[in-house]
Amino acid sequence: MFKASEVLQGDFLRSQPTEFLHKVSANYAVDEDSYLRELIELAQDQDLSAITRKAGQLIVDVRKRENAVDSIDALLQQYSLDTQEGIM
Repeated sequence: MFKASEVLQGDFLRSQPTEFLHKVSANYAVDEDSYLRELIELAQDQDLSAITRKAGQLIVDVRKRENAVDSIDALLQQYSLDTQEGIM
């Protein structure tokens, strides 16, 4: 299982699709209260414009990957958007 703060680190972002899918799946039943507390702390450490820039950069980085479509498709197959987990 990974911590929320690890998602913003380069090592996590450079994961191969099979590793990424495994890491995300390992967090399926994470303790949401503790995870949310960590996310709130991360958000409070930055201003809204910094968060918006970081989110935009993450999207650009994913789209640059040769296997971006495959990765997104695999994620959507694992967590369909017609389920609560997929929406989250």
